[in-house]
Amino acid sequence: MILDHYIGTGTTTVFSDVASDVWYAPYVSLALFKGMINSNSQFRPNDTISRAEAAKIIVKLFGVKMSNVKGTFADMDISSDLTQYAEVAKSFGIFSGQVLDGELKFRPDDSITRAEIAKVIVNAFNL
Repeated sequence: MILDHYIGTGTTTVFSDVASDVWYAPYVSLALFKGMINSNSQFRPNDTISRAEAAKIIVKLFGVKMSNVKGTFADMDISSDLTQYAEVAKSFGIFSGQVLDGELKFRPDDSITRAEIAKVIVNAFNL
């Protein structure tokens, strides 16, 4: 398993807020290596993640080529790159959105709940 290479090997991290000896350092390093996350100065390990950010990570995990997609979510700006990831995730049945006030919405800035991420994982991996 590729993660075995990262665990216990003194993995260094490019993020100023992720020490190489914390339990999650190998997971962050692998996510960066796989292109699921971008490197910048901070990872913010204790912050919550938005639904749009989760969609981007999942779509990047599968290496889906991005293309211009039609905006179906009433609460997302079609020019945002996060919208593109949400739309691709929807097209693969990973995220479905919610009908609120008669419109299909993604709630991109809301934190994703544990229940929602469980559904996303099941959908993404066809479990």
